[in-house]
Amino acid sequence: MGEHQGQAGGSRRVFTCGAGRQFSGLKAGSVKVVLSRPAWLSSLSRHTSPLRGGMLRDGYPAKSMRGFPVENTRDLRQPLGGKGSTYEVQKGLLVMTLRVVGAGLPRTGTASLKEALEMLLGGKCHHMRELPGHPFELGEGWSSALAGQAPNWERLFAGYVATVDWPASLFWRELSMAYPNAPVLLSVRDTAEIWWQSAEATILPVARLALAPDWSGGRDFLTLLEKFTGTTQWDDSGTLITAYEQHNAAVRATIPPDRLIEWQAEEGWAPICHALGLPIPNQPFPWTNRRDEWS
Repeated sequence: MGEHQGQAGGSRRVFTCGAGRQFSGLKAGSVKVVLSRPAWLSSLSRHTSPLRGGMLRDGYPAKSMRGFPVENTRDLRQPLGGKGSTYEVQKGLLVMTLRVVGAGLPRTGTASLKEALEMLLGGKCHHMRELPGHPFELGEGWSSALAGQAPNWERLFAGYVATVDWPASLFWRELSMAYPNAPVLLSVRDTAEIWWQSAEATILPVARLALAPDWSGGRDFLTLLEKFTGTTQWDDSGTLITAYEQHNAAVRATIPPDRLIEWQAEEGWAPICHALGLPIPNQPFPWTNRRDEWS
């Protein structure tokens, strides 16, 4: 693997890997890999880092990027974990990062967004349904986060390129800081009342199962609702509608407009593709998890 400086004093980097194939970045410190994953991993295992000359010390990049040192870069991104996967420089090392942080609440089209983002980015999108014990037992990492402990985001999102839905969207503020280069996607309904009606017909009856005196299962879903509303007395339409409005208002007030993607289901591909700089797919938007599917 070799490095060749481009014009303007190294403002463009071009690297060669394997059998003379090249990939290049369009600005200093930015490189997009166009090699297939096996070729790139094979090359990394045999050659030194083009940016410092240090060998990988902690396994292959798909498993762990720690030990691949990088310097003099600000925004290096390389899809090493499969098509669409993203790694960026953090503290001089390449680590996997999210390309989209979802801030939208359940029943705002998040299941459809999951499928759409996976199609666009070519990687996995985190959603409540990804968790084996959902919705009442979300796993040790999420239970710790709900208890107020600082989670290991890199571990929780290992293998993912985007997030939507709870539990991740409840932590949109923390995730927007942990992944500062990722746009924040806020999915909303036409009105808070419409959102509540959808939740009342789908997810809220499920949550109420855990309110039974003889309930012996987990309670992570209840904890989510309590944190969302700020009260243990969450099962009230006015309380939930107020929490919905406050949640969306906080996201809008916190995330800069040029980073925020506000989206409604009827808008389909266009706003997302425009914000991500991707072409609109030549296929219908993947609508799924409609209210009538719950009946």
